Amino acid sequence: MATSMKSLETRVKFFRLDQPVEWRLPRLSIRKSVMLMLLFWVLIFLAAFYYVEQQVQLHTLNYAIIELKQQKKALSEQYETLQVQLHQLKRLESIEQELQKQGFVPVEERQIRIVP
Repeated sequence: MATSMKSLETRVKFFRLDQPVEWRLPRLSIRKSVMLMLLFWVLIFLAAFYYVEQQVQLHTLNYAIIELKQQKKALSEQYETLQVQLHQLKRLESIEQELQKQGFVPVEERQIRIVP
């Protein structure tokens, strides 16, 4: 008794390079060349977008640097004025004048006692 057996085949379809590849969506078919062109333009767009984003960050950081330099200049000017005021306040003559305004009198030599 001879039985007919159907052979089981696994068919794998590979794209051939000489034939256009088509993807079919409802009412839409896109050829391989169109897909490659779209991919190319998407990559160019992403590269341009990345470049613009880097430029925006660079300008933002430049503005921050300018602002920090202005703050540094203002703080150094304030430091200088405070140093001048400190030197004026440390002068012995100004201290004596301020004490005399408040009613203090100078100490005489005979009023000073050193305790051993």
